[in-house]
Amino acid sequence: MKLTETTADMQGMITSVAGDDHFMNRITSIGITEGTPFQTVRNDKKMPVLIYLRETLISLNRADAEMSSVIKPAEALAFMFATTFNIPCLMALSTTYKESHSLKWTVKVAVFYVCNALILSCIVYHIASLF
Repeated sequence: MKLTETTADMQGMITSVAGDDHFMNRITSIGITEGTPFQTVRNDKKMPVLIYLRETLISLNRADAEMSSVIKPAEALAFMFATTFNIPCLMALSTTYKESHSLKWTVKVAVFYVCNALILSCIVYHIASLF
């Protein structure tokens, strides 16, 4: 998600900033770096994006705001759940195969882990989006 896609009062974290050297020098000098939490104050179409970060109110033109990626807390939490409850490791699957002597059962176990992780992360995302 780009900074231009955020809505007013949305909180998030800067995940990446990309651009040429001049842009990077300018944007990092005002405090916009990866991992910085922010809150969007105002984001009207064809107007600069107004964000609050590091106890400072910053206005970014839309072209600069397009170069910064952000992640919402709900997305981060859903990602943590998806990775935590996914297939533990390749060794666990190989052990399942060795114990059961069945490729069919091993595939079912792998699909079970992946589906449960995706369903759980989807539920977590929707619940976290309410807050």
